[in-house]
Amino acid sequence: MPIPKLPPFNEVTRHNLGIMHLALRHILDRAHFVALDTEFTGLGPRKETRSSDMKDRYDHLAKVARTYALVSFGVAVFERIPSVTNENEDSSSAGDITNYAVHNFNFTLLRSDDYTVSTSSLSFLHDSGFDFNRHLREGIPYTPGNDPDKLDPTDSDTILRSLFLHILTRRVPIVLHNGLLDLLFLYHALYASLPSTLETFVHDLSDMVGFAGVFDTKHIAEVETRESASFLAYLYDSEREQGRRKEEHKRCFECVIKDRLPIPLKSTVTPKADTDGTGEGARTENGLENGKKRKGVFNTGKPYCEQYAAHGYCNAGKNCSRPHDLDLILDDELGASSRNSKRPRHSTSTPERTPAHAQPSRLPLSVPPPAPPTAQADFESYHSATFDAFMTGYIFAHQINTIEKWQEHKNRVYLMGKQIPLRIERSAFTKGSVDHRKKMEAHLAANRRILGARDSY
Repeated sequence: MPIPKLPPFNEVTRHNLGIMHLALRHILDRAHFVALDTEFTGLGPRKETRSSDMKDRYDHLAKVARTYALVSFGVAVFERIPSVTNENEDSSSAGDITNYAVHNFNFTLLRSDDYTVSTSSLSFLHDSGFDFNRHLREGIPYTPGNDPDKLDPTDSDTILRSLFLHILTRRVPIVLHNGLLDLLFLYHALYASLPSTLETFVHDLSDMVGFAGVFDTKHIAEVETRESASFLAYLYDSEREQGRRKEEHKRCFECVIKDRLPIPLKSTVTPKADTDGTGEGARTENGLENGKKRKGVFNTGKPYCEQYAAHGYCNAGKNCSRPHDLDLILDDELGASSRNSKRPRHSTSTPERTPAHAQPSRLPLSVPPPAPPTAQADFESYHSATFDAFMTGYIFAHQINTIEKWQEHKNRVYLMGKQIPLRIERSAFTKGSVDHRKKMEAHLAANRRILGARDSY
């Protein structure tokens, strides 16, 4: 069976950043919500980064974000578009379907100063098909920490920081999956030096995400849907299956994935977007680095890897002898009799209902993830920053269209090993960091200058 194509995405490198970021800024201005994901060179010691004391946990996670490096940054922009009724459809039922145009971007990043790497993370990146040669040749240079004293608008670091700030100031939900470490990395890499305390970081983040807030799809899944597992690939495949089982007129949303923008890479390196993707990360769903042993792995005789089914990772990695096949897992959990046994696995057929003005690759609720011919190849499918961002946004679209009180989960970030989330709320007893205040003051001053220039015309 040939490997189906990944959803199209725009590869952003040092060669096309100057043009691509302008296009993305215009697309962000139309966003309904934005999903983000990052991949990095290590996770730090599990014992420290899972500390039961949240102050200690923050200290160790912040150290990870300061000393390791981002290698990939995925952005999926979900733009709400009008529904279009076909001649044979009931207009009232068609109006109940929310349609999204999805724009996917993958930024290949290269930290400019010295940084730490984990050998197990590098091994995982390599096994996932990450191209280190391309990363060094085409990665966008960035310098973490505070803004330089003098900003050069043509410098890649300045462009990245400006773009991240543009995402934060769109007043639309920012969506992540198990996103605390993503937020820490993004803050330190593209915003400012991380604050010394958790309280200050939370205060800053509350200002940064604004009224629309941040949403964590893993937290929402744990609280609301309570499925057998809540790792990213499982939720994505499960919610696609739920949509497939519903009759056409009962579907709540559909996605239309936009094709690549007609902007050249300006590079001799051929992107792998249409085959296996790039920018795969070094992270597992539960924060364990590949190769670490886990106690209590069980085997009750299921026809698939039960550790992968429960957690979204497997200690054996590509050498596992049991399938990591989400179709097989869902067949077993939902009951094969409730599913159409004749349906094609991860069919690439186009939806029956598509907005007339869209001319991209189209995905209905049965949007296909990569379906490799072997069980091991799943590792190449679910660890790309851009595809993980897309899956996160897809899950969120399902959640906001099926969960009545989804807004109650605003500014709640999932915490591994904790029963309660991290609340992103300002405290009357904590001030924002000096670096954050300077950043916001400079942003507001720049906006005032722009408005003053417009008024002068």
